[in-house]
Amino acid sequence: MTLQFSKCASCLLFALFVVTTNGAPNILFILTDDVGWNDVSFHRSTLIETPHLDELAETGLLLNNYYVQPVCTPTRSAFLSGKYPIRHGLQHHVILPGAPYGLDLDEYLLSQYLKEDSTHAYHTHLVGKWHLGYFDIRYTPIYRYFDTFYGYYMDMQDYYTHQRDHYNSGIDFRNGTFPIASFPKEYSTFVYGNVTKDLLLHYAKAHQQGKDTKPFFIFLAYQSVHVPKQYEHKISDTDTRIMAAMMSTLDDSIGELMQVLRHTKLWEDTLVIFSNDNGAGHFEDGVSNFPLRGGKNTLWEGGVRSLGLINGGALNSHRRGQQSDALFHITDWFPTLVQWTNPSALLDQHDPVKEKILQMDGISQYEMIQFGTQSVDNGSRREILINVDPIRLPECESHYHANSSNLDQFICVGAIRYEKWKLIVGKQANVDLFHSVHSKRGWNPRSEFNTFQPTVKCNENFPNTCTENRWGHGCLFDLEKDPCEFTDLSDQFPQMYHMLYQKLLQYSREMKPPLQLSHGESRQHANPQNFNGFWSPWIGPCSGYGNTTCANVVVNRSRVSITRARVPTSQFHHATPTLSTTAGNRATDNSGSAVQLRSLPMWQFIACAIVVNGFVMWLVISYFCFKRR
Repeated sequence: MTLQFSKCASCLLFALFVVTTNGAPNILFILTDDVGWNDVSFHRSTLIETPHLDELAETGLLLNNYYVQPVCTPTRSAFLSGKYPIRHGLQHHVILPGAPYGLDLDEYLLSQYLKEDSTHAYHTHLVGKWHLGYFDIRYTPIYRYFDTFYGYYMDMQDYYTHQRDHYNSGIDFRNGTFPIASFPKEYSTFVYGNVTKDLLLHYAKAHQQGKDTKPFFIFLAYQSVHVPKQYEHKISDTDTRIMAAMMSTLDDSIGELMQVLRHTKLWEDTLVIFSNDNGAGHFEDGVSNFPLRGGKNTLWEGGVRSLGLINGGALNSHRRGQQSDALFHITDWFPTLVQWTNPSALLDQHDPVKEKILQMDGISQYEMIQFGTQSVDNGSRREILINVDPIRLPECESHYHANSSNLDQFICVGAIRYEKWKLIVGKQANVDLFHSVHSKRGWNPRSEFNTFQPTVKCNENFPNTCTENRWGHGCLFDLEKDPCEFTDLSDQFPQMYHMLYQKLLQYSREMKPPLQLSHGESRQHANPQNFNGFWSPWIGPCSGYGNTTCANVVVNRSRVSITRARVPTSQFHHATPTLSTTAGNRATDNSGSAVQLRSLPMWQFIACAIVVNGFVMWLVISYFCFKRR
C-alpha cells in the first residue's frame, strides 16, 4: 500500500509540475566525442581549463558512475534505442565509410517517441555527428524522426573542410539531405554551436511573441575532440597544446549556449544533459583518462566510464550541486526521458510505450535524478553489460567462425559491472604489449601532470596482477577499493567470478552477430567521386548526390513507404543556419506540412492545477484514514 501510494503521489505531483510549467521540458542533449576522464578541470586536470563545464558540474547533478560504450557508433545506438549494442549487431567497432548497414529501421528510437508518441509532440533536431549508417537514405537522421539535421553522416572529418579520407576522399556535410557545397572554412565546433544557438533563438523568439511552441529536443553531437587533432594555441607543452585548445573551444561553445538559454529565459524550462561517447584514445598526444586504466576501444574503465551530468531549470533545485554514485548507463536516458516527459506512460500496463520500454536494457533514473531515490518500478540499477564482442581481435574472429555452434561456453572479449564488482575478459587490444612503453602498463602517460588530488583515488600499493593474455579468462575487480583496476580478485572470490562469467555467457547467447561479419565495405560503390565529391547514400530509393527530385521516403514503424516527391523541406538555410519557418506563427515539420503553434489559455492551467492538487489531497487523507483502520 505504501509503495503504491508513494508512486501515485509522486507521479501526480510531477503531473502538476508539467501542467503548471506549460508542458514537458525542452531537452538539450550534448554529446562530445573522445573526451578523456581527466580532460576536464572539474576532474582536476591541471593543464586544461573548462570553466563552463565546471560550472555545469558544480551547479547541477554530476554522475560519478556513468558508463558508455567503448567507441562512437555503439554509444549512439545505445542512447537513441535504450538497448545494448549487442541487440543491434553494432557491438563491434564503428560503421566505416563504405559499410552498407546501420541501426536497424525497426528499432524504436528516442526521437520517434518524442516526436510521435509523446503527448507533447516535440520538435526534434540533430546537429553534428550521426554515425549510425547512411548507405541508404532511410537510415539517415531526417528519416529517423529528426525534423532537421545539420552535420555529417560518418565517423570523422577535417574540422575546417569537412573532408573525409578513407581510400577515397570526399566531403561529408549535409543540411537535411542536401549536400552543403559552399561553406566558409570555419572550425566545426563553432559551426555546430552556432546552428544550435540559432535554434534556441528561434524558440526564444516564439516565446517572446507569445507564440508558445511545442517543446524541443536538440541532440547536439559535437565533432570535438575526435581526431584529427586540429587547432593551435599558445601553450608551451607541445603534446597538449592542440588538445587544450580544442577543449577550450568546446567549453566556450557550450558556455555560449548556456548564456543563450539564460538570457532568453529558456533555461527555466530546459533540461540540459551533458555526456561523452567514450574515453580518450590512450595513445593519442595530449589526452588523459588518468587515473583510470585504458582508453577508447578498450573495456577498461578509461574506455567506458565517462563524463555525465544534468543541469537546467527542469532539474530539481534540491539536487543542484550534488553528485551521484548510482550506476548509470547511457541506455537509461530513453526510459528516463519518457518518465520525465510523460510519467503516466510507465504506469499504464496497456500503454504501448511502456511495452517498448520494458523491452529495453535501460531503466528510468528519473527519481534518482530528481529526488535521490530509485525507481519504484525498476529498483536501482545493479548491473551494466559493458560489452561482449566475439570478433574483437583476429584470434577472436577465427575462434568465432570455427566454433559458431558452441559460443555459449566461451567469452573472447567482454566485460560486465555488477554493483561494486567488475569482470573483464580477454586481451583488449593488439597493442597491449606496448603498454609498458607508451602508457605505463595500460594507464595514461599524463599522470605526472596531476599535481592535485584526482577525483578518483587509486591505491598504488595494489599489485598489478591482471595480465591480458589469458585466453578466455578474466580479471575480477572490486571497483570501490580498486577503481584503477590493479589487482585481480578472481582466485579470492571464485563464486562472484563464476556468476559474472555466466552472465556474460547469457548475454553472448542473446546477442545478434556483429553486422561487420555479413556486410563488408562497398568501397567502389561508396566512392564519393561517384557523387560529385560527396560521401552519399549509394543503395536504395534515394541514392546519389541528393537534390530536389529525390524520392521522399517515409519510414513508419512497421513498413517503409516510398513516394515520388520532394525531399522534406525542414532544412537549414545554408548561409544562415536557422529553422525554416513559414508566415505567421507556423513552422514546418519533417514532411513539409505546416503545424499551427498556439498558446493554451492560462485559466486552463490554473483549473488543471486545482483539480490535481485536490486529487492529491484526497489521496493523502484517504491513505491516513485507511491506515488508522
